[in-house]
Order: sequence, then C-alpha cells, then structure tokens
Amino acid sequence: MSPSDSENASGEPARAFWRRAATFLWKHLSSLVIRWWKFLLFVMKRKWRLPVSVLVVTGCIIGSYTFISSLDGKSVLSSRVIHPPAILSILSSIFGICLGFAILDATTISWWRTLLRGTTAAKLDQIWDRGTSLWGLWQTGISPDPGSNPEACVLAAVAFIGYVTKFACGPLLQQALLVQSREKATNETMMMNIPPRIPDGWGGNIDYTKLGNASLSPSFISIIQQWHSNVPIMTHDAKNYTCPGTCRGNATGAGMEANCSSTTESLVFNDLYRNGTLAFTTHFSQFEDLLGVPTLRLVTKYVTSVNETCGATLTVDTCNIQAATIKYPVIIQNSTVSLNQSQLISPEVVTRLKAAGDSPAAKAGTPIGPLTILNGFGNAHFQSNATVTFNTTTQQYDMNPEGVLARLYLDTNWTHYRAVTNCNYQFLSPTDDILSALREVLFRTALAADNGTFSNFSVRQVAIEPVYHVQNKYLISAVITMSVALLVVLWPVFGLWRNPREGGGDLRSVTELEEDINLSPIKGAQVWHPRTPDVDTWMRGMIQYRRIEGASHWRMDDRGMPVPPPNHWVSFEFKEGQSIPGNITFRRTNESVPPAGGDSAGH
Repeated sequence: MSPSDSENASGEPARAFWRRAATFLWKHLSSLVIRWWKFLLFVMKRKWRLPVSVLVVTGCIIGSYTFISSLDGKSVLSSRVIHPPAILSILSSIFGICLGFAILDATTISWWRTLLRGTTAAKLDQIWDRGTSLWGLWQTGISPDPGSNPEACVLAAVAFIGYVTKFACGPLLQQALLVQSREKATNETMMMNIPPRIPDGWGGNIDYTKLGNASLSPSFISIIQQWHSNVPIMTHDAKNYTCPGTCRGNATGAGMEANCSSTTESLVFNDLYRNGTLAFTTHFSQFEDLLGVPTLRLVTKYVTSVNETCGATLTVDTCNIQAATIKYPVIIQNSTVSLNQSQLISPEVVTRLKAAGDSPAAKAGTPIGPLTILNGFGNAHFQSNATVTFNTTTQQYDMNPEGVLARLYLDTNWTHYRAVTNCNYQFLSPTDDILSALREVLFRTALAADNGTFSNFSVRQVAIEPVYHVQNKYLISAVITMSVALLVVLWPVFGLWRNPREGGGDLRSVTELEEDINLSPIKGAQVWHPRTPDVDTWMRGMIQYRRIEGASHWRMDDRGMPVPPPNHWVSFEFKEGQSIPGNITFRRTNESVPPAGGDSAGH
C-alpha cells in the first residue's frame, strides 16, 4: 500500500464524522428555524397583541432608564410641558397595562397548549384561575398536590411576579429621581439708580448755631431714621434691578474715602491731682487739607490696657474722610441691597469730589455737601466721652460716661484685662463701626437722591436652584425588577411551538390553529369536543333554561358536553337539519311546559 493510500484510509473516518456532524447540525438548525418561523407567523397572525405588548414593555424599561439618567443634574425649573414625575407615572402605567396583556396572552397560550396535549377540565380551570389571579400562588401552595399541574404552578408564579412588579415599579422609579439643591453661579449685568454725587443742599444748609454746623433737611432726617431702625435698603422691583438669589458686584455712586492711622499714648489713672483722666472720646471736625480739599476728621481715643499700678495705654485713631465717587461692594438678594463692609474699608475710588458746602469757610445758609451731612449726623449720634476719677470718699475709681458710645464700647470681657485692680476701665474700638455707619448713611442718601442717573455693573449671581439627582440603586433595582418580570412572563410562551398533541388528532400544534385563540368558553368547546357537529350553531341554539326545583347547575360530562341539571325544564330551538347532541335525551310528553320560556319545538 502506497503512502497516499494510507493517508486516504486514515482520513476517511474523520471526513465521515464531520459529514455526520454537519448533517446533524443542519437538520436540527433547520428544524429550529422552521419552528421559530412558524412561531413568528402564528404570533403575528393570531396573537399580535403579545409582541406589541412585549415591545411596549421593553420600550418602557429602556425609556424609563434613559429618561431618568438624562435628568441627572438638570434643573427642576426647566420648562417642560409634562413634569418628569408625571412622565414616570405614565411610563409605569403603560408598563403595567402591557405587562398585564402579556400575562393574559401567556395564560391563553398555556391553556390552549395544555388542552391540545390532552388534560382534564379541572386542570384547565386551574390554569385559567391561577394565571389571572393575584392569589394563584397561594392557592397553588395550599393545594394537596401542587405538582400535579405544572402549567398552573408556573402561571401562578408568573401572575404573582407580574402583580408585584406592577405595584413596585412606580415607587422605585419615583424614588430613583431625587430633588436636591445646589448653587448655580452665573455672570449677570444689573442696574442701580445711584448718582455719582449727592446734589448740594439735598441734606440741608449751613447753620453754625446747630450741632455739626448743619440744619438737616427732612429728607436726610428720614434717612437717619431708616438707618437707626435698620430698615432694609430696597432697589427697584424691576428687571435687571432685582436678583433671584445672591448677587455680588460693585456699583458706582456717591460715597466717601477714609484714610486712617493709629497711635498710642500713656496715661496714669491714679493721678490724684488731675480732675479726671480721659479714658474714651469721639470727635468730628472739618478742615481743608494742603491741597484745599474739604476733609472731615474723625478722632477716637480709648483705653486698651491697664496695669497693676493703674498705668494705662490710650489708643488714638485718626481718620481723614473726603467725598468721592466710589465703587460700592454691594450684595443684592431679590430686591434687598446691603453693603459688603469688609470690602468697603478700602473701596476703589473713581473720582474725588469737592463741594462748596463742605468748606469750613462756607457762609451760613450755604447748601451743605456730603461731608457736612456726615458731620451733622456724626456729632448728633456718635459724640461721646468718658473719664476715670478717684473717689476720695469710697477710695475707688469711678467711670463717668457721657453719650451712648462710652457705655456701648466698655470692655466687659474680664479675660481681656491684664491685672485685677480697682482702676480697670478698658474700651473696645468704635472706629470701624462709626465708619461703617457713615458709609451706609451716605449710601442710603445717594440712593434717595436719585436724579435719574443709573449705574450698570457686573455681578456674580449665585442662586440656589433645585436639581434632579439620580439614585442609581433605586433606578437599577427598578430596571432589573421590570426586566425580570418581562422574562418571567415570556417563560411559559417559549414552549408554545414544541408541544404536539399527545393523543393524535387533526391539530398537531397551537401554531397550526386557523383561528384566533382566547379564553372564551365557546372557543374552547370547539376544540374540547371537535367531533360534535356544528358546535357554534348548537351553542347559540341553547337560549335559556329555568330551574323548577333543586340547586344544581350545568356540568360537563367526560367528553366535555354540557349536561343540564336535574329537575330543570330546558328550552331548545333547532334549525331544520340540525343535529341533536348525543348526550341529551328527549322524550315526548303531554305535560304542559312551565310558563317561563314560552313554546318550544321539543320537550
């Protein structure tokens, strides 16, 4: 034998094996394809509602996940015709309706498949009852032999899972979408009606007989009252004037510039020969600097420390204030305006201003400028002093305050004191608070002196907006629950084309039925007893029966034919040539028919 013959002999079994394997695979794959094709044709022709329901349920699952995921981080206030909770409610309702249709179709297919296999009426009744009932699973569990009807067990589980899923999917989807708050920062442009300078005379006139050398106008007195009562500063309630949230920016308007310096001095409280030692004082005065610019000077003196021998340190703050157009660091919330005092200590100066009414040489009756306005306001509200004297009678040191500030700024926190002596009188600094009050009063005055001039300025708007936050644990739970329910519902459907009738007959598979299948008892009777001629006509001919006595009802015999209960009169109408069911015996009688059904053709 040549080498080539040996190779052919050894390769022949392998080729035969692969031919048999290919034939086997082709046979089974072609059979599977044919079955699938028959199944699809059957579903599209007879049970088109099932694939439609499955597609809609699948679309609801995908749509719910996509819709909720797309809302993560989106604003709740964004314009929508239908709000997301309503859309989720609609999706869950459609899902529940179509899932119910799919369960009903699965029950119908299982009922007919079991019927064509050959079964009993009791099992068919269980399939119908437990496949359409929420409590079917409970009924299956308490039945004596739950495994005797596997189709009913499967459908009971399917129905229970379907009902639970329809109940749970809505709350899970709603819980997956949570509303939270977050800050949203944007750059905006706003307006404020504030002039670059206060008109001379708006606050009153020069009067050297009055405190602060000013006779204040009713308009400015109203400003002082608003400041004293802490009335909110309001802007116009109009677009670009109000801020929905919190806006921070710099508005240009009439104001002041303050340059301050601080020094210290030493003094002794126990000097018995002095007529009281100055421990606290505030003072306003007006002058012109070397360049001839009117200036308002604020001087505050206050004791900041006292030692064991009553030696004290006196701090002296000196602030030179000049009128100017500045950029106010404002904070606007809705229509309420406030000043950012921390940034107002050193504001950006746009232009320095001079007013004739601010000059120390101004004649009486001259319209006052902004510095004279502040001088009159400051002397009326912040002028104060305190002295410390030694009481020779009590041998104690007493403080004698004049004005409100000396009492307000007395340091009562004893941890700030260095020594425990009877001359311990220390004070806090009033300088920053006085300057803040002057700035606010001048800002209120500028807004009130509105002459139609407005300031455009940029702001940083920070708004608290509600946004959607997706809780993935609930979203994934909802999607898994809905998907499992869909797969469970399809479980009893997939065996549909692989169940030939065991007892033979004309119908080999449910897919070979030429009519629509449903759970109608009339439709079931056609297959239950197919040898009965003209079943439809016979069933339509059975028009009524009336009970004479007894309490029994119609029943089915072993062949599935209807049997009337005993002691009943039954009326039938038959057309000419119609067959009479074989399990019903008729006899002629001379007895009269009970007067309920009228005359009949036979008794």
